[in-house]
Amino acid sequence: MDGHIFLIGLWENPGDKDWRVPREEVSNAVDVMFERYEVLSLACDPWGWRSEIEAWGKRHGETRVVEYNTGFVGRMAPATDRFYQAVVDGSLSQDGDPRLAAHMAHCVARATPQGDVIMKDKRGSPRKVDASIAAIIAFDRRAWHLANPVKRRRAYSFA
Repeated sequence: MDGHIFLIGLWENPGDKDWRVPREEVSNAVDVMFERYEVLSLACDPWGWRSEIEAWGKRHGETRVVEYNTGFVGRMAPATDRFYQAVVDGSLSQDGDPRLAAHMAHCVARATPQGDVIMKDKRGSPRKVDASIAAIIAFDRRAWHLANPVKRRRAYSFA
């Protein structure tokens, strides 16, 4: 858990008003991710994806697939602050993906009583920030796992 951020997949509307996120393609990417990497947790914003999240939990372990409501400012503000501090102090890195960089550049800070959160410049803006939100969630889950390491079972043998 090195604090290095990289995209597994990113699906963006090419400007077609009838375009929809290819859900089967996303599910396939999730399955490949679990096969290829040692995934401690997949944190998913449940809005519009509950059925898929439940299916991923059944396939990959319900403790490894968790809901992460990005609309809950009490969770997102501290996560955003930790992410920002890691960028400033250099403990976070990313692979240079220009799509992630673009999404980061589109972010606007919104002050809340709980702290700043990021958002698009305006509702309906074509300037997406989804990859930025995903990066913050991933970094926050990393922090959670560092604070809550998996306890290894010990086996004792006597001869």
